[in-house]
Amino acid sequence: MKLVKVAISILFFVFLCGYVYADIYYVQQGVGEDTNPGDDWGEGRALASIQSAIDLASDTPGSDAIHVAAGIYSQHLTLVSDVILNGGYPASGGDTRDPAANPTIIDGGNTGRPVTIAEISNVTIDGFVIQNGATQERGGGIYIQASSSITVNDNAIIDNVSTDDWGGGIAVAESSTDVMITNNNIEGNSSVGSNGAGGGISFWNLCTGEVSGNTILGNTAEEQAGGIIIDECGRIAVLSNTVSDNTARDTAGGIMVAYNVSDCLIDGNIIENNAVINAGGGGICVLETTATITHNTIRYNTSDNDWGGGIRLYSAEEVSITENMIIGNSAMGDNGVGGGISFFETSGGSVINNTIIDNISTYGGKGIHIDTPFSLPIIGGKLGDCNRIYNNGDLDLCNEDDGAVTATYNYWGVMDEASIAARVCGSVLFDPWTDDSCRGGDTPPTAVKPVKKQFVPWGKIK
Repeated sequence: MKLVKVAISILFFVFLCGYVYADIYYVQQGVGEDTNPGDDWGEGRALASIQSAIDLASDTPGSDAIHVAAGIYSQHLTLVSDVILNGGYPASGGDTRDPAANPTIIDGGNTGRPVTIAEISNVTIDGFVIQNGATQERGGGIYIQASSSITVNDNAIIDNVSTDDWGGGIAVAESSTDVMITNNNIEGNSSVGSNGAGGGISFWNLCTGEVSGNTILGNTAEEQAGGIIIDECGRIAVLSNTVSDNTARDTAGGIMVAYNVSDCLIDGNIIENNAVINAGGGGICVLETTATITHNTIRYNTSDNDWGGGIRLYSAEEVSITENMIIGNSAMGDNGVGGGISFFETSGGSVINNTIIDNISTYGGKGIHIDTPFSLPIIGGKLGDCNRIYNNGDLDLCNEDDGAVTATYNYWGVMDEASIAARVCGSVLFDPWTDDSCRGGDTPPTAVKPVKKQFVPWGKIK
């Protein structure tokens, strides 16, 4: 009985501690003062600055919440562990939260980074506009460094700039784990200078996390990856985003996965209207690593002077490309080959159950182009794995390797051997082929080219 009483006493103490130390702090522009306790809305109670609330939260154990009323907060925040930062409350205060109706703006004033999350854990930032950040380091808008269990949800991250480093909008680096970037609008950010990469988002060096449900629009990188770059990381999932109208000068207009990423899944995204100016991978580039690319719509991306308008695989290994719509992409200029997909010095991989139509390039296979001295990819290969590959300029598939690429059980838009043979070049095993019923008779959606927004790369920093 004595042991039971002791156990009950301990549980009661833990409950009280949780209740006492799980505080809520209130920030309200106009009426708040940083000398106030921050324990409610209104005069004499609310705080004036978000950083003051963060500092108070750092002094109390447990997970604290900070509620921020609508307004423009010109600050450079440094967050602490165990904090939930919520914007979107009415300027007058209250319990009803609506970030769209009550814009709560963290403005860097082009003099620094709005939000820094470094060497901490268990942080959520939700419902803010994070804008006008400018830094000579990583992360123009938000920098997440050596941190864990970080959630960035339902924010607008716009018009931020990193110069000579990565991550114009958000940079995640140095073994940050379980980083969730979800349901944000990440738009008009830039990564400029000689090391500029990941105009929208960058992951680098042993990070893990997820990028899901975001709109990643109109970001630019002076070097690589206008939209997202993932480099030397663990598991990263890129799920159900719209990645559109992003631009890079050199490699990957939309998404780049590079160098020893142990597990990258790109699934269910719309990747459209992205462009790379001087190299390949208008939509996606996979460089010296592996990835799984599945259930995406990859359309109307452009490589202006190199390989792979839709997808470029360069020294990649065993990349799986499955059940995607790869439509209307282009690889143009003096080195333009592989309007839909290009394989260059890759090893293995597979192309299964995709629709690859209406892609163009200056040379070679307009749908798929293969040039590798290593093991060749499988294109279809059995009845249940067939692709639709047709209407890609004058050549749907071209293989420059000496070995024969297996491309059997695909539908080529025509049904006789001579016509299919005229649509391929090099050594291609396409017999047996199949008709369109191999995909269950489903009809490819009519592709309507979206209107490309006009962005001037790097113009926002002038």
